[in-house]
Amino acid sequence: MKKLVMTLFAVVVAGSTLLGLYVGTAQSRPQYMKAFNTMYVKSDGTPEQKALDDAIKGLGERKGCLVCHEGEKKSNRNAYGKELAKILKPADAPPEFRGETDKGKIEDALKKVADIHTDPKDDKSPTYGDLIKAGKLPGGEPKAGK
Repeated sequence: MKKLVMTLFAVVVAGSTLLGLYVGTAQSRPQYMKAFNTMYVKSDGTPEQKALDDAIKGLGERKGCLVCHEGEKKSNRNAYGKELAKILKPADAPPEFRGETDKGKIEDALKKVADIHTDPKDDKSPTYGDLIKAGKLPGGEPKAGK
């Protein structure tokens, strides 16, 4: 009986260990949304800041994600998210890189992206910063199901 209990215990431990290796890890970057909110979103600010706050709240449970992403996969970024990713994930980043954590670098990246035109071929197109200042989502209305 003791051997049976020990064998079952070993199987449970081994099985749990193996299953634990296959569990996907969350890759959220709450530090990015926190910096974005600190810089641009004010529920008691200007009418435009309130409009942006309302637009983000209107995105539902994935509100923080959909400022930079679209669809169901985290790899699907909207235009704003793609520009931000170019700065926040350097090409020479190691494979284990899981996002920038330096607040200053995140804020600098947000400022740089704010100066980029929404249509890179048209210098008269609004910048992402112009959209944000107007109380609009910088990546446009989110697209579902991509």
